[in-house]
Amino acid sequence: MDYLPVFLRLQRQKVVVVGGGTVASRKVSALLKAGAQVTVIAPAVHPQLSAQATRRELRHVAAPFSPSISMMPSR
Repeated sequence: MDYLPVFLRLQRQKVVVVGGGTVASRKVSALLKAGAQVTVIAPAVHPQLSAQATRRELRHVAAPFSPSISMMPSR
């Protein structure tokens, strides 16, 4: 099996996205539409993610990924 279809209820759930490029931007858009509370961990992010962080639609941690970062309290 190449794919595992998964349906998750993400309303008000904390979600971490590692990386801040074009692919991350697409994933974050879908996660936000699902109602997730998104944290993006990346030294730099796509302009769309930067704008969303400015509007406080998501949280951006400007650092390379480390497991200890993902456990930081949100907002």
